[in-house]
Amino acid sequence: MKVLHIIRSNDDRLAHRFIDQIGRLDTSEQTILMIQDGVYVRPKGPKVFACAEDVLARGIETDVALVDYDRIVEMVFEADKVITW
Repeated sequence: MKVLHIIRSNDDRLAHRFIDQIGRLDTSEQTILMIQDGVYVRPKGPKVFACAEDVLARGIETDVALVDYDRIVEMVFEADKVITW
């Protein structure tokens, strides 16, 4: 099952715990998308993306793949399940 995890906040402790543990899970079906203040989170993993507009608006640099709103919509519809943190 493809799961899209959308991280909206930098201070959500439950989301941070999940991100720390996702490396121990089968990440082939797990995708992390950071939006809004969630772009400050620095998760590691093969399928980690950030909203380009939110990164630019905050003037930060990131080493994860940036996606636009059209791609975010596609990601939502490609996932079997979407969890927003």
